[in-house]
Amino acid sequence: MQKISPLLIDSLLKIGQMQILRCQVVNRLKVSCQFQSQLLSYAMEAMNSSLLSDIKKHYSDPTKPYPDTDGVLVSELSTYLERCGMTQPLDKIYVTPKSFHHLNVILLVTIISQVNKIHFSKVLGSIKSIKGTEGLDGPPLVIGITTLLRQFHIDQTTKLLSVLAQYISSYTVVGANYSSGKNNELPNEVVTSLALFSEIATKMSIPKDSQSTILTSLFIKGI
Repeated sequence: MQKISPLLIDSLLKIGQMQILRCQVVNRLKVSCQFQSQLLSYAMEAMNSSLLSDIKKHYSDPTKPYPDTDGVLVSELSTYLERCGMTQPLDKIYVTPKSFHHLNVILLVTIISQVNKIHFSKVLGSIKSIKGTEGLDGPPLVIGITTLLRQFHIDQTTKLLSVLAQYISSYTVVGANYSSGKNNELPNEVVTSLALFSEIATKMSIPKDSQSTILTSLFIKGI
């Protein structure tokens, strides 16, 4: 795992950096489309909303017809939406890999191996590198992890959050017993892991109440 972890970190950081660049390009395209071709922008937004509404109605009530039986409309609309910057790269599924049962464990070990190199900055409200010379930054790492998780079933995200919460709970309980009465501040590893937990869950559209349930249940068991 020591040999795999650096390779995985490098890959996750590259994916995160590319996704950030994609988001910048998408924003630029969207602004340009809105200013230079407002009618096209409004038409694409209306068409997209209408098509999504009809698809949702079909799946809610199968008796209602599917709006695009041959798939041509969705394909062409997707092309126009991409050219107009009306897409979200972070929510896109790029590949359809086979199921991988131990992905959550590998990602957890990878996170633990890097958690002492990054910290949550209260000033920036984000995760950043402790040493600027290590080439490790919070946002690309988080986005790389969430992009990888997005390619798999949502269960993989839930499993990762669960084992990450177990790590946080265990570290907190052990730290509290070890330093009882000495220092009330949480260790950097706990604070950073909590920030990573929140960032990953939020970007994966996990509701706040579900996040609280995962953390609270494990902390109660730990106590």
